Amino acid sequence: MFKQFFITSLLLVTSFTLLASGSENAVPNEETPYHLMGEYDGKGMSVVWTVNEWPAGLEKMVIKKKSASTGNQWVTLTKTPLLPGFKEDKALDNVTDNADFLEEMKQYQKNAFEKDPKGLSSLTNEELMKAVGENPKMIFWVNLSILAEYKFALMTGFGFKEIDPKKEVITYGLFPVINGKEATTPIFTKEFDLNAKLKDEPVIVSKKTEKGLGGEGVKIDVTYEASSLPEHFSLFNVYRTEEGSNEKVKANKNLMAISTKLAEGETNLKLTFKDKEIDNTKKYKYEFIITSLFGNDAKPFTVDYIPAAQ
Repeated sequence: MFKQFFITSLLLVTSFTLLASGSENAVPNEETPYHLMGEYDGKGMSVVWTVNEWPAGLEKMVIKKKSASTGNQWVTLTKTPLLPGFKEDKALDNVTDNADFLEEMKQYQKNAFEKDPKGLSSLTNEELMKAVGENPKMIFWVNLSILAEYKFALMTGFGFKEIDPKKEVITYGLFPVINGKEATTPIFTKEFDLNAKLKDEPVIVSKKTEKGLGGEGVKIDVTYEASSLPEHFSLFNVYRTEEGSNEKVKANKNLMAISTKLAEGETNLKLTFKDKEIDNTKKYKYEFIITSLFGNDAKPFTVDYIPAAQ
């Protein structure tokens, strides 16, 4: 049930914004299973926390920040500790500091439950804790979902949305609650310079190949430099335009995922897309848009499909 629900929960994310630069500093050592990702879009700061293996005794998470304006003292952002898991009537006032966005989240929660009550019932805190207690690596399936839809991450206790933060260098920290006790020092921190120029850089594509599938559509492979995008840009949409037409058609039904884990010594990432809804005798232009888990788009790039006979 977990596997089926999480794999099928990749939802469409839209909107175009730009990125802030960030540097991370793992505390107390680089072997921590905790991780925090974030993006600043000029209006708000979005953060998500994950673990690659569930730590023993981890029950909840507190997110704090510090900066020059706080006297470099930690200030708690989450009104109450974040409780991992879904509940139909779960209070969400600890996932944002903004009343309008809180109302958005309440509506999102309501719509999500109405759409898939059976699936979400498998993600209660009790069920989640039981699953990761029996197998700490089960969190992998949770990560598939929270890294695909930011509001889903917030709804299930894995993030915080700060609206209109002061433009300065801000450090966000994770303070886990383990066996009922909140950590007094952060287990993981990440720094963002909200004064930094917002980035709008192209994806650096090193190789593009397209191959007709014998009348069964086309397969497109794209290799690009991993360093040209932050690692949380792990999703993409594809649009196609037939030669001679101005109509742009969305070619993928659901948001597609990219594995952003690099093997040792590798510097490039690869995405693959198959389109069976075309006439192999015609020419098409495909537009790829890689997007982040926070719904921010990188600059698009294109791949042309030309039938072999032409």
